[in-house]
Amino acid sequence: MACAGGGLIALSAIPGCGTDNGGMAECSTASVGVGDAKAITVGSAMYVPSIKVFLCRDDNGFYALDAECTHVGTEVGFTDANAGFKCPLHFSTFDYNGKVLTGPALTDLPHFSLCTTDSGILVVDTAKRVTSDTRLVV
Repeated sequence: MACAGGGLIALSAIPGCGTDNGGMAECSTASVGVGDAKAITVGSAMYVPSIKVFLCRDDNGFYALDAECTHVGTEVGFTDANAGFKCPLHFSTFDYNGKVLTGPALTDLPHFSLCTTDSGILVVDTAKRVTSDTRLVV
């Protein structure tokens, strides 16, 4: 399976995909292939508009972050790894890992399950939330 230019690939038929420990993770029908892991550099965030998720990469690995502000659901924007994310509606801010820095939002941005296929395509499962320290190492 190839992914040109970080495009989306529907993966609802796949039973699972590789995880950072070499095992298989079950992927639900909410799973979507979102691009090649090599396209995301440390300190960056790639926005996936079709599922309103940011794919991020820090020194510990990859993670998928909900792009909707936890205050009223407006999509946040990414500034950079130091400044994090900001909601354009009421100006809530979140750090690069989705933790609330300033309100009116009261809760952190949720993280979603992330795995990869054997060919290096990242797969987000928006039906499965994970803890904010969960990372995928590819």
